[in-house]
Amino acid sequence: MKIIDNGQKIRITKIMMSIMKEKVWLEEMALKGYRLCGLSMGITYTFEKIEPAKLVYEIDRFDIPNSPKLKDIYQKEEFVALAQDMGWTLLFHDESMNYYFCKEA
Repeated sequence: MKIIDNGQKIRITKIMMSIMKEKVWLEEMALKGYRLCGLSMGITYTFEKIEPAKLVYEIDRFDIPNSPKLKDIYQKEEFVALAQDMGWTLLFHDESMNYYFCKEA
């Protein structure tokens, strides 16, 4: 694991092989005062400093075809809207179309 700290944000390079372990790790980072705000190349996590908090994370994957139809896009948008209605905050999505959500526990 490689850590780069610039004062307000930290970057951690870490390979995660399990979504469940990734979510637990992200929740532990929030308890230490870091909320996930980005992911690049699937292994470099960027966190912003926050007050330590008990956050719950959810990671959902959308398999959108290379040439999506309008219904594919609407289904993704409806899912994101439903998650937000349920109190989840969409943090971002990565290159693999994994959508990262969080909310206070």
